[in-house]
Amino acid sequence: HIYAYFGSFGLYCYDFEGRFGWKKYFEPQAMEDSLGEGSSPALFGDTLVIVVDTERQSYVVAIDKRSGEEIWKQDRDETSNWTTPCIFTHAGRRQVVVNGKTVRSYDLATGEVIWHCGGLSNNVVATPVYAEGILYAGSSYEIQSMLALSLKGAKGDLAGTDHVLWTLRRRTPYVPSPLFYQKHLYFLRHYQAILTRLEGKTGEEPSGPFRLPGILNLYASPVAAAGRIY
Repeated sequence: HIYAYFGSFGLYCYDFEGRFGWKKYFEPQAMEDSLGEGSSPALFGDTLVIVVDTERQSYVVAIDKRSGEEIWKQDRDETSNWTTPCIFTHAGRRQVVVNGKTVRSYDLATGEVIWHCGGLSNNVVATPVYAEGILYAGSSYEIQSMLALSLKGAKGDLAGTDHVLWTLRRRTPYVPSPLFYQKHLYFLRHYQAILTRLEGKTGEEPSGPFRLPGILNLYASPVAAAGRIY
């Protein structure tokens, strides 16, 4: 099946032959500066997760992909964000991590908040990245900030604890999401053509930053394959 989300215009399900499955409507969303509703749905198993961060009551909701019925819904203390949730399994538990002024992890099955950590800005767009037991999240709208969080035994408020492996206050991403590839974290400065490469576990910068020639603005997120970044 294909699932297409159009914000307050609804979430739609079709099969590969184009046959309609179901639809779910959402209440109108009041976004900052009328920028529109940019978060994409995330799919894991039979569960779709959608983030609705607005100038009214923000929330994250899990939906059964087979029926469109709501599984759980959690209110969020956030204003307008456009980030897409990151879903993964850590230590046998499936987590949904949603970026924001506070990064939060939710249990995929129940919606329970597992852990949270403040330190980013408002108006978050970039999706967090999980790799090798570490969660990476960044933003750069009001302040430049990147966090690397060890999830080993993570529970409750992680701010100011040893779970925060490193932080960065420069050249952090805004619209494009970071990329983890071959032990390194890559990200673009704001939406500009300056690429930073850090060692994932330590935050050390072996070389760079790199200015990408011939490009003025970048809104797309980098991807990697066969030793190359695109």
